[in-house]
Amino acid sequence: MSEIDKEKLPGNARDRQPPEGYGSWLEYAVDTFDSRPNILHTLFEDNSSDLREWIEDTAWAELNDLRVRSGLAPIERRSKRR
Repeated sequence: MSEIDKEKLPGNARDRQPPEGYGSWLEYAVDTFDSRPNILHTLFEDNSSDLREWIEDTAWAELNDLRVRSGLAPIERRSKRR
């Protein structure tokens, strides 16, 4: 049993499933990650949307790297904001 399994969680937190269409809470977090606060300093630069896309692509790449290292197949990015 892992340390996380031993922790006391509020209410029915152990029974909570990720939102429909997501295989895990990590996948949901990466897909809905809001990178805007991380690029505020570039708001008036021409490349701010490119930087935002790069941050989000990097988060997906890191998730897929973890999946591959765990023996799971990489997953496609669900949403692409512009």
